[in-house]
Parts: sequence; structure tokens; C-alpha cells
Amino acid sequence: MKKCFLLIVLMLVCAAAGALAENEHEHDWALNRSSTEHWLICRICGEKTEQEPHYTVCIDDNPTECIACGLKKSEGAVIDERVHYVPEEAIDHDELFHWRYCVLCGEIVEIGLHESTCQFPETCSVCHATTEEGAHVPFTPHDFVFTWNEYAHYDKCATCGIQENYEQHYRECDDPDETPCRGCGQRPGDVYIYDLHHRAERMGYTAQKHFRTCDVCGSVWDEYSHGANCLAPEACSVCGMKAADGAVYEVFHPWEWKFDSKQHWSECSQCGAIKNLGNHAHYCGDPAPEYCVICWAWAEQDGIEITDIRHDIQPHLYRWDEKEHWNYCAGCDLKTNQAPHQFVDGVCSVCWYRDPGAELLPAGYTLESVVYDHNAVTGKLVHKEYTREAENLSVRVTFFITGNYYMATAAEVEPDGTFIVEGVGPIEYITVLATGQDTGAPQEGSKALDAAEIILIL
Repeated sequence: MKKCFLLIVLMLVCAAAGALAENEHEHDWALNRSSTEHWLICRICGEKTEQEPHYTVCIDDNPTECIACGLKKSEGAVIDERVHYVPEEAIDHDELFHWRYCVLCGEIVEIGLHESTCQFPETCSVCHATTEEGAHVPFTPHDFVFTWNEYAHYDKCATCGIQENYEQHYRECDDPDETPCRGCGQRPGDVYIYDLHHRAERMGYTAQKHFRTCDVCGSVWDEYSHGANCLAPEACSVCGMKAADGAVYEVFHPWEWKFDSKQHWSECSQCGAIKNLGNHAHYCGDPAPEYCVICWAWAEQDGIEITDIRHDIQPHLYRWDEKEHWNYCAGCDLKTNQAPHQFVDGVCSVCWYRDPGAELLPAGYTLESVVYDHNAVTGKLVHKEYTREAENLSVRVTFFITGNYYMATAAEVEPDGTFIVEGVGPIEYITVLATGQDTGAPQEGSKALDAAEIILIL
């Protein structure tokens, strides 16, 4: 009996599934008409859609056929409906209203007050009239909803998505680590709570700087040097500590360049103080100057006379010989700031000139190889007296490009002494600096590698 019941249930389920399968199809629409209306009907299931009376355009007083289905009046069509033609651009407006109209007969078919969205509150979202043109467009505020992500909580407009009041998740400085965010209530693990708020913050200061400190946890933050505005130079503009009380600070001016036909100067826009008074100048290598290289006034447009010569000297660019280095003018090779080399481990710490006679490797160490190829430097450090198995040893490659500008990158030395430093170049030459602690077992008379610098001329 039970088997028979289950068999019947199975047959009913299969029948229902078959019926559903038959109803799942793409409609095959065909046009049908009667004397008064037309519609589309599916040839498979008989479903009807778009059923409407026959019609013609509004200016056709003696229609001969339906403009939708083509049934003629001579074929029995009853055509009583009239429709307007209102394309998207058929819209007009005044200060208060906008309206759509038929381009055939001019009749207004839809009218309404101006409206806006929070994203464009000064422009009507229907006709695009603006408040600048005189239209009265009502202001639409943002629809803010409070929400959060992993890192912060904030208000987000449900309409345009703009965000306001963005704040990192936080807890108070004396809260336990498991305390939920004080701003949104989300728990650690669901969000990241990095920020700490302090319950009792106060301003503190010394003679040179001011800062904020928390009386609960003792944290110090917002630590800055004193400074005063030129309109109130007697005290720091942040903490109020006065110079008479021992505060040491600089008085700040909002400087602006001013000029006349012959000179220029920096002038404070608040108190009128003046500095940097001088004649208009051009670089020495410019025989026909068009502008002053100091105040950027133009000779022709601003009517200035450029009389002084200025040298183009970059303080980080050096030239050298065996004894000294100097800065130079890019236009005329004028020398300035000449000074003796300051050698550290055989290399000048100012201009990076290498003393050819310096011994750069500590006793017992040598550089077996250094190769530069495809923006990488590879090499091997070895010891003369024993097989070194080093740890915590690194190699720094300093590379110099045209103009003596340099950068550095580093890599660890493998236990067998080999190293590879990638991402260097284009270069003229490099230095290799090995630093760290050699943890190999030194033999008697050997020396641990503290610093070794090797130069490779390419």
C-alpha cells in the first residue's frame, strides 16, 4: 500500500514538472486586430499584450487608417482615438513650472513644478532649468543613512552616495582591548579599532614647543614648535605662550611677490612688512631674458627691466678634484662653496669622491666579484683565512647617475657570502657597502666585518 502511494506521488510530481516545462518558452508574438482595437498574441500560449484602441495623430481630422496596426477605415476600422507626438526634447519652462507639449498641435500634455536632486540641488532634474537662470528650484537635502566599513563609520546619502562625518573606529584610551567602537558599536574582529580618544586632554608647552597631553594615560600628541602671526607677534597663536614668558618662536608672514619696472620684493599681505628687495635678474646663460627668474614678472607684458645676472647653482650638485669639491653654475661653470674633502672610510661624505689610495676592506676580507647587469648588482664577499657562514649581514648599493644625484638600496648577504641587489640604475658607477655582524667562527688573527666599501666603475 505504501509503495503504491509513493508511486502516485511521484507521478503527480513528474506531471507538474512537465506542465511547468511546457509553460517555459519564448513568446512568439503575432499582431491581431478587430474593428475597434489591436493587440499582440503569443502563437504558443495565447497570452495577450499591448491591447489598445485604434488611433491616429492629433491633427488628423479625417483618418483613413490606424497608424499603429495599419487597419484601414475602409476595412471596418473604428478610429476614434487621437494621440499627441511629444518627443523628449519637447519641453519648456518658466520660473516656477516646466511642461511638455505636442510638437504637432502645441497642446500642453504634462505640467509640473521644478524639482531637484541632492546631487544637483540648483538644477531642475526634469527640464534642467537652473537657479542661475532665475528658476525657483527647491532645495533637496541628502538622505543620509549611518553606516560603516572595516575601518570607519560615516553618514552616506542613499540617493547620491556622498559621504560625510567620516570617522575612524575608536575607543577611549582606558578602555579594554575588547571594547566595541564608541562611535558605532561594532566589535573588534568585525572592524579594526586603531584610534584612541582621550577623556582628559589639555595643552602643555615648553619654551620651544606646545603639545596636547592626556591626564588619564599620559599620551602626548600634536607636538609642534611655537609660532605667531605677524598681527599678534607677542604670543604663540596656538597655545598663547608669550615671548615675555620665555617662548621661543618665529613670527609668520603671508608673503607675496610685488614688483615695479626695476625691482621686486616680498611684501606681507597683512602687516605690510618688506624683505628680499632686489633688481630683476636673469640666468647668466640667457642672452635674451623674457622674465625675471626671482619674481617671475615678464619683461614685455609687465614692462620690467632685467639688469642683474643670477647663477644657476644647485646645492646638491658637485664637481671635484683630488683635494676638494665645489658647487658650480650650470650656465658658466662658476665655482662656489669650495671645500676640502671629508673622507669617511675612504669616501668623501659630502660629494662621494673616493680616495684612490684608501684601503676600503678590513683585514681578512675581499670582494670576489661585483657584476652590474640589467638593473641588478650581484657579488660575493669572502674571507681569506676561513670559510665564513655569516648571518645578519647586509649589502647596501649606492648608485650615482648623471649630475651626481644618488640613491641607495639594500639586500641581505646569503650565508655563503653571495648577494644580489635589484632595482638600481641607470648608473655611472656604484659603491657597495657591507654592514652587519659576521657570526662565523673567526680564526686567530681574523677580523669581523664591520664595514667594507668597494667601488665599481662601469
